[in-house]
Amino acid sequence: MGTAMGTSASVMWVTLYYGYHENNCLIPKYGNNMLYFKRFVDDICGIWLLDDTSAWSDFCDDVNDFGVLTWKINEPSYSVDFLDLTISINNGKLETKTFQKALNLYLYLPPASAHPDGVITGTIYGLVGRYYAQNTHRKNYISVVTLLFQRLLARGWEESIIKPIILKACAKIEAKNNNPTGDKEVATAPEDDGLRKQVFIHIQHHPDDIKTRDIQQLYEEHCGPLFRKEMDTLRPIVAYSRPRNIGDYITSAQFKEAPGKDAAFYMGKYKQGLAP
Repeated sequence: MGTAMGTSASVMWVTLYYGYHENNCLIPKYGNNMLYFKRFVDDICGIWLLDDTSAWSDFCDDVNDFGVLTWKINEPSYSVDFLDLTISINNGKLETKTFQKALNLYLYLPPASAHPDGVITGTIYGLVGRYYAQNTHRKNYISVVTLLFQRLLARGWEESIIKPIILKACAKIEAKNNNPTGDKEVATAPEDDGLRKQVFIHIQHHPDDIKTRDIQQLYEEHCGPLFRKEMDTLRPIVAYSRPRNIGDYITSAQFKEAPGKDAAFYMGKYKQGLAP
């Protein structure tokens, strides 16, 4: 009958639940018509072979003949919005561009948010990289990056801060994609020793606290040469954690085990084939 939105297992439940209907009805019955069929939770995208119009009508009926909820089904076309993509077939070629819902509020972190400075930089690099990969045509890529810039300004960020980050992100991502086989940075230590040779300085973040660059500078002045000599460490990484907030106390997602019912014990039995 449904489950509460946001619960830890809700996505897995809905995937398994409707997957039963797909495996036992939709795929066996209409597999010859579906050249491609993918579902992400409650969004389905497929390629349908239109050789029998009655089969499409029957398929739409069977999609909704399971459970109490109904699906909104678009008629087959050469362009479809699926998740954050608009996928189109144009002159026999597949093209994609970024799709954004009209009701998206674009609630990016405002400048007054108590987050480390690098968070907004990471957000911009991640989004610019996604937009570059999503858009077949450069004009669409430039358009959505421009919108990102305008929306960050609307959130209160200053142009002098945001514009250089976006330009650097665009230059780095485009250079990487234009030269995918170019020389990469050579690690100064074997991969398996990488973590062992790093020093993690774990502190709780506060916006008025000491900056990351100052911590790294102090480390280098007082610890760097000695640590590299005695412990063969490479560089420090400042790992921030945030203080607990009110949401942590009122929306805890931790499962409670019944007394005497240790989940790890039963999982071990299951893996050994000793439990159903």
